[in-house]
Amino acid sequence: MSLTEQIGWIILSIALSAAVVGAIWIMVHRYRQKLRRAAEQWSSRPRMSDEEFLKICQIPDDPLKMRVALTARTVIAEFAMVPARRLSDDSSRTSGACWDSVDWLDILLRIEKGQT
Repeated sequence: MSLTEQIGWIILSIALSAAVVGAIWIMVHRYRQKLRRAAEQWSSRPRMSDEEFLKICQIPDDPLKMRVALTARTVIAEFAMVPARRLSDDSSRTSGACWDSVDWLDILLRIEKGQT
């Protein structure tokens, strides 16, 4: 292989590497923007105490049901990376988090673990 061919391959390798790094940077930048928007949305929501949450969700005055509801609220908040007191009965799962079926399984297992 001649020196010219080697230089051509080196330039091509550098160009491809730069394209990959650029694409990754764009993806990370867009993800961070999405996280910032979600954080702004969640921070503007009013805080809700556990008692208010249980009342609005119509959870009966049963210690087990109350514990399950509050554990679910805490686990979902941890998963969505938002304060639990910002979650209310009308919080939407589309409010910032990217969830799929594996994520739901993780949430269910965390709630179950929190009950033991």
